[in-house]
Amino acid sequence: MTFKLSDLPYDFSALEPYLDAKTVELHYTKHNQSYIDNLNKFIIESSDANEKDIKKIIVNNKNLKNDSEIRIFNNAGQAYNHELYWNSMKVNGGGHPDKHGKLFELIKKTFNISDDNEAVSKVNEELIKVSLSQFGSGWGWLNYNKRENKIEITKTSNGSNPIVDSNLTPLLGIDVWEHAYYLKYQNRRQEYLEKFCEHLINWKFAEENLLNAMNS
Repeated sequence: MTFKLSDLPYDFSALEPYLDAKTVELHYTKHNQSYIDNLNKFIIESSDANEKDIKKIIVNNKNLKNDSEIRIFNNAGQAYNHELYWNSMKVNGGGHPDKHGKLFELIKKTFNISDDNEAVSKVNEELIKVSLSQFGSGWGWLNYNKRENKIEITKTSNGSNPIVDSNLTPLLGIDVWEHAYYLKYQNRRQEYLEKFCEHLINWKFAEENLLNAMNS
């Protein structure tokens, strides 16, 4: 099985001024492509050589028992994470989820908040806080916890992601590796996260992921 880089859902410059074209271009064509290339190289001689589902490859190698599993897990994880990340943003994003949707209902239930504006502020605040607290390279996640039927916000380091926990389904992913924001924001990770939540976040994509998870 050979994996390919998925098409970017918008032009390199589409997310400006919040994410610049050069950052998106380098991130997508260099970093993201290298994870795909490395994944294809490392799985050739592994038991996952014919596996088509990248999530299964991640789970199959999550124990990190040897160098092969570590290489495959990291590159499969990053390939999966980035596809989620690009779709977690959209032109004219931000705002709030569909007020009549299941996601907004779960957000208010999880945080025990009835006011719509307060609920959005709270989930953005938690996404920023958790993502900011990731030391070094990693990710911030908005997840659905199927066992508890609630929203859960987590972080992971390097190439890991929430699917290693069978109860969690990532709805949105925020890349906090420096290459995701450094050209524009330098060391101002918080500002990058604030702009992501206020102007880029794709709530429709999160809603679709939630509904798929609840129906699976």
